[in-house]
This record gives sequence, C-alpha cells and structure tokens, in this order.
Amino acid sequence: KAVRECKKNGKPVIAIKVGKSEIGKKIAMAHTAAIVGSSQVYDEVFSSEGIITVDDIDEMLQTVTALAYCPKIEKNGVAIIAISGGQCAIVGDISEKLGLNLVKFSEKTKNALEEVVPDFINISNPLDVSLVGEEEYRDYANVLRICLEDENVGLVGVMQDAPYGAGLSTIEHYSKIAKAVVEVFEETNKPIITFTNHSTPYEPKIMQKLIDSGVPFLQGTKETLLSIKHLIDFYTENNVIDKEKKEHS
Repeated sequence: KAVRECKKNGKPVIAIKVGKSEIGKKIAMAHTAAIVGSSQVYDEVFSSEGIITVDDIDEMLQTVTALAYCPKIEKNGVAIIAISGGQCAIVGDISEKLGLNLVKFSEKTKNALEEVVPDFINISNPLDVSLVGEEEYRDYANVLRICLEDENVGLVGVMQDAPYGAGLSTIEHYSKIAKAVVEVFEETNKPIITFTNHSTPYEPKIMQKLIDSGVPFLQGTKETLLSIKHLIDFYTENNVIDKEKKEHS
C-alpha cells in the first residue's frame, strides 16, 4: 500500500533485496529470516510496482542523489563529456552493457563543437574535451551549451577527475570547469549531472562549488551511469519520457 501511494504521487521507491546468493541467504536467515525468499518473486513484484532495484549501498546512494536533485528528463538520450579518451572508452563499455542511450550528435551539434574544440579532438559521444577550459572557462561552458542544445539529448553527464589532494594545477584547471558547469546549470532546464571517475574522496576545492550550487554531484563512473539508467527508467515508467521513443531509439 505504501509503495502504491508513492507511485500515485510520483515518488520513487528504491530497494535492495539481500539474500540472493546461498551465502547471503544463510546470513539473512541468522538475522531476519522474514526477508529470505525467492529472488525471482521479489524481482517480479518490484518490477510490477515500479520499484527501482539496486545491488548495493553505493548504487543506492548515487541513485537517490540523482533522483533528488535532477529535474525531469523528457528524452532518454544521454551525452557524456569526459576527460580523456580512455575514460570515454570506459563510459562507452559500461553504457553499452547497461543499455544506456548515448546518442549520436546531430550534424548541427558536430559543426558547432568543431568551432570550439581543438582540431585533434574526435567529435563523438562520449566527448573527450581534453584541455578545453584550461585557459578560458567559457570554452568549456560553450561545449556544454552545444551538447544541451542537441535535440536528441535529454541529459548531459560531466565527468571530473577530482581526487582528494590533487595538485595545484589540476585544482586550478578543474575549478574552471566547475565554474562553467554552474553557469550553464543555472541557464538550462535540462539535467546536468557531474560525477567523479572514481569512488574515493573528492577534492573539495574543485567540487564543493558544484554541490553548494545544487548541481547533482555523484561519485564513481559505474555507479553514476547506473543512476542515470534508473533515472531514465523511472521517468519512462511514469510517462514523462515517451516509452515508444525509448523502445525505438
């Protein structure tokens, strides 16, 4: 009844089902035997009631943050701005496995990006922005605006490498990126999610301005991409995103 009341009011419910494995069942039996049962039954009930299921606390925390701070997504197309070619490949691998829709940029978007990024950057999604914004933060802001203006993009993820104790030059560079993100975040109605490419503590000199400005800030590449998938699935289930478009994208 509680879950259905939440669903009626458009409030997401997130759950972890423990005791899926034989080891997990034995441990759960020793504590709260009532929660031990067929994982298939739980999965079917969760699915039928629109409950978002996650596998661990990290995935839950990042998903809660995304749902709490992101505005509604009206399209399931995702664009990711990353910090290196290697990170772009990692994002691509995980996204494909999750079934996340990393859209192809329109020709208009590609042409606009070519006017801003260095010649050696391959215009693709995920987009490796390399040193864009190192000298002038507005260059990074313009890249972000161009991606958001693409008609196929419903959400933009901005990856940052911001480990605690980063060097002064890194802090200076990435602080400019943070400034650009905050500026564009305050202009747009489309969701922007910032995330670190690691799950370890972040450098507050870089990231705190984002958090203080209300920009959704997540930690960990896989956890963030899972959260975005949950976000899109939730809004699709609640008919904010057209299901037919999602199925044929």
